[in-house]
Amino acid sequence: MITILDLPMDIDPTNDEPEDIEKALFERDEEIRRLRLALDVLSPIDPASGTLNRNGLLDAIQEALNWLSRRKDQFGILLIEVEGLPDPPTSADDDHRWLDKHLEAVMSATLRGVDKIGHLDHLTYVAVLREFKVEGVTALLDRLATILRLESEHLESLTLRAVFTLVAVQNGENRQAGSLLEEIESLRGRATVDHPIVVEL
Repeated sequence: MITILDLPMDIDPTNDEPEDIEKALFERDEEIRRLRLALDVLSPIDPASGTLNRNGLLDAIQEALNWLSRRKDQFGILLIEVEGLPDPPTSADDDHRWLDKHLEAVMSATLRGVDKIGHLDHLTYVAVLREFKVEGVTALLDRLATILRLESEHLESLTLRAVFTLVAVQNGENRQAGSLLEEIESLRGRATVDHPIVVEL
């Protein structure tokens, strides 16, 4: 629940001192900046791209762990490392998040409604797969690889490929979302395009 704070503006309209007005405006702007920073830290959504950030992924993993404890149905966490993306531009005028958002949207379209996808950085995506079967993973990876190939053709200047690491979580006892995500991150760079990795926990 987000509480909107009423920020009083302590400016006396009868005060003709510009220094006082300037100081009050500065303090108000600083308070707004602090509140926005706090909101960004707590929000599960990346405000720049509108997609799940680390907090959102932690929420999705925790939901899956809760489901596992109740239903005993394993779930999967798919680490998707995209190769071929350009480095984010340094200019503040360029919106480098549009491609992140676009790729996340097209990959999300290949998943089921109960699955969730977010990003760790502009090269690394994580999908939380509920009630999945390992046998069906090959078809999913093929679909994701095809999507990226089609996007490469659409973007023309980019050749996009993906490296996949799938973690099948079969036992959620004593597991926390944060430590589980750290385990997933530790697997980065181990798989290759031709050799995806499957890990069972």
